[in-house]
Amino acid sequence: MPERILVIDYARERREHLKGRLRAGLSDVEVFELATDPPDAAKNTNTGKLDDLKAITYDMIIGHIGGNPSGYECLRTFKAQNPRGKAILYTKQDAIPLAQLEGLRLANAVVKRAQNDSLVFANDSEMLDIVNRVRSEAGIVHWSSPFKDKAVLLTLIPLATAAIGLLGALLRLLTGG
Repeated sequence: MPERILVIDYARERREHLKGRLRAGLSDVEVFELATDPPDAAKNTNTGKLDDLKAITYDMIIGHIGGNPSGYECLRTFKAQNPRGKAILYTKQDAIPLAQLEGLRLANAVVKRAQNDSLVFANDSEMLDIVNRVRSEAGIVHWSSPFKDKAVLLTLIPLATAAIGLLGALLRLLTGG
């Protein structure tokens, strides 16, 4: 079954460029797109686009950090649905502010996009190298404590009770009581 890759950007030219290069350079992928809205600090997050992201389980997303919803929000939604999925985010920024770094920790790669606003990568072979490298990597999964899950706790309580009972029986046996 071919890998499903979702291209996320608000610029139609960049989505078309990236989709075309992926389809031409990789024979074993299906490429989809999600058109986000241009970034606007005055607008609330477009949650309808995040619902569209949840409609199909993708193996990889390649998306712009900017937009509405932002690349960070798309990444978080994608990872909630497919924790082992892979992600590449791109930006035109020269540096990522430290406050935004937390939102990027689940991405396999963060790359600088081309200066030309209609392209994602100026060099197509470089883009395919990055995509192939990420495809061969394991997905980045954020560790969370299993003890936060109620099912795990409900399983551990009887196990702990049985262990305490066994220790008590062994002590009684050893002390002759």
